Amino acid sequence: MKIQVFFFAAVREAFGESSCWIEVPDGSRIDEVLPLLETHEKKVPAEMPIVFAVNEHFEAGDKKLQDGDELALMTPVSGG
Repeated sequence: MKIQVFFFAAVREAFGESSCWIEVPDGSRIDEVLPLLETHEKKVPAEMPIVFAVNEHFEAGDKKLQDGDELALMTPVSGG
């Protein structure tokens, strides 16, 4: 199945692009996508905390993805 991954803030800087399409196995979870992205010689630094959103809703890493989903990867945001 194919999903579109969007990169925001420091994650965008780490990947050097704002989005990409990626082929993932059926039934993949969010936390299984990062290693697949790292095969493209770009990766999120291990110390960087990541927040996930699927189709504009925040989700935990164990959320299963579906064909055509939009996965957003970003660093946590704080206000003040």
